[in-house]
Amino acid sequence: MQPDLIIRNARFLWRNHLTEGEIVISSGKIIKLCKSFQGHGEKTINAYHKIVLPGLIDVHVHLRDLNQAYKEDYYTGTCAAAAGGITTVLDMPNTIPQTNSVKVIKMKKRIASQKAVVNIGFFSLFPHNLSSLKEIVNEGIVALKLYPKDIELSLSLRALFEAAATNNKPVAVHPELPLPETYTSPRQFLQLHTSFVELIAALMHTEIAAKSSCQLHLCHITSKFTVEAIKKMKLFHPLLSCEVTPH
Repeated sequence: MQPDLIIRNARFLWRNHLTEGEIVISSGKIIKLCKSFQGHGEKTINAYHKIVLPGLIDVHVHLRDLNQAYKEDYYTGTCAAAAGGITTVLDMPNTIPQTNSVKVIKMKKRIASQKAVVNIGFFSLFPHNLSSLKEIVNEGIVALKLYPKDIELSLSLRALFEAAATNNKPVAVHPELPLPETYTSPRQFLQLHTSFVELIAALMHTEIAAKSSCQLHLCHITSKFTVEAIKKMKLFHPLLSCEVTPH
């Protein structure tokens, strides 16, 4: 069978070394890496000895569109992603309207299918009524998102994690505590969001996730102390991941 695409004169990483050769792709999958492919594809690209990398996946993206399309829409946002080598983005749910219902998820999927130039997946907030969570999951969301203010309003964080685990969906959280946001200056804000608070919140969320058998993703990690703690926490809760905030 003729492959869909052959990338010739490419340089790619193979067993920790840059290797020059050809990449053969069929049905969207790499089926062969070789020095020289004896055949033709429906399309051939000459890489001119450039390094070929797989598309990046950004799991934390805030696209706008919907009622905030004046800021950005799925076309402009995903064009920016593609320009940076990102071929898959996962969209956060704090949009207007917020993503916590089947209706909004269907709307976002429909609009994105018409505008997005890269692969796109969607997070959802927990619905107000957990009994409707299964319907949201069936719409193909990638994960659930929990913000600190939601934790403050929640009667039971463990109940949310258990519901997510039952539906086999990860939960992404900010490792923050729902402290009173009474600050009036950047300095006061920082006093409420110290590395110590981040560490305590990460430990708390991970302990509850472990008891709930819930896959947990910690967002916006800013401290090396928290990163080191996460490495150790993974020993007793392997279903744990995190991301760091570069700035």
